[in-house]
Amino acid sequence: MEPSGTRQRQLGCMWMLEIRTRRTAAGWIVSATLALFAAGCGASGTVMTSPPSSSTTTVSTRTVRTSGRPAPEAPSPKDAAVALSDRMVSEAMLPAGAVRVDTPLPSELRGPWEVPAGMNLVSVHRVWSAPMPPDVVLAFFETHAPVGFVENGVGTFTSRSTRVMDVVDELGRLPPNIAVAGLEIGVEAQGAGSLVNVIAGAQWTAFRPGDELVGDRDAVVVVSELPWSHDAPAGRRVVATGARRSTIVRSFNMQKVSATVGGGGCFALGPDTVSYRVAFALSAAATPDIVATIAPCTPVGVTVNGRRSVSLAWGSGGLDSAVADALGESNLTFASSARS
Repeated sequence: MEPSGTRQRQLGCMWMLEIRTRRTAAGWIVSATLALFAAGCGASGTVMTSPPSSSTTTVSTRTVRTSGRPAPEAPSPKDAAVALSDRMVSEAMLPAGAVRVDTPLPSELRGPWEVPAGMNLVSVHRVWSAPMPPDVVLAFFETHAPVGFVENGVGTFTSRSTRVMDVVDELGRLPPNIAVAGLEIGVEAQGAGSLVNVIAGAQWTAFRPGDELVGDRDAVVVVSELPWSHDAPAGRRVVATGARRSTIVRSFNMQKVSATVGGGGCFALGPDTVSYRVAFALSAAATPDIVATIAPCTPVGVTVNGRRSVSLAWGSGGLDSAVADALGESNLTFASSARS
């Protein structure tokens, strides 16, 4: 039986609910995605972006001085993502006989068919015509990922009048401030041949503020369980020093800024649910300079001297594991120890 997918859509720029099948090395899987259908928001060959949000990977050092003169300002993360997308779309491998065309795309071939959760998305696409049927073209793409890319599965969408197949190639090594990047190539029959839509996309994250990084001044890390429910008892409070303090600080400083609106460890919240407050301070009794809050279903929230800073990607730098180790756990359970 041919795997199939269905989509619900509105007109114009829209949110798309996509239920589809995908073949990976482990077999067929079914996924559901709620995402901004960016391709409906721009013309062929244009860059399409989603609304900006707080997100990052590296520390902001926008201007570098050499010999007393300021060097040219580094490109913004968004500009870098646009340049990366332009480069990736030109690196796609095409089967023999394929030629660039300006043919308007059928609606189901416009894509993208998979969109990362969150904001800060840019994409660009090119359309090609190939002289062989879709099955042959797709087989070519499955075995011809560009250098530096990893083939990550094949999907199929079918309707009463259309059958679109696509292959995803992920960029193996991501540049700074890029959360996700890769190619998605859709194929649809066109007469005796095929119409091919090559989409290159990237999700960028903002620079991480330098004042959000913990230095040597903060000698302790205080980890506390915060009850999710107001009437729940207080949880554990652990003061980490020495090696454990260093591990938490190092992992916190390595965290990437979040490009998504969701986090990790998401589950049904109950009376025993807790979040974890990670405070970096001069001493256990001192007011902390930096506080990170690890909570279910959200990115890691950060405040610097009481001021809200950018949010960090859950689990991206190992902070969750370091905090769990300080609490004597193998992983964060978000369950209160007071009722265990």
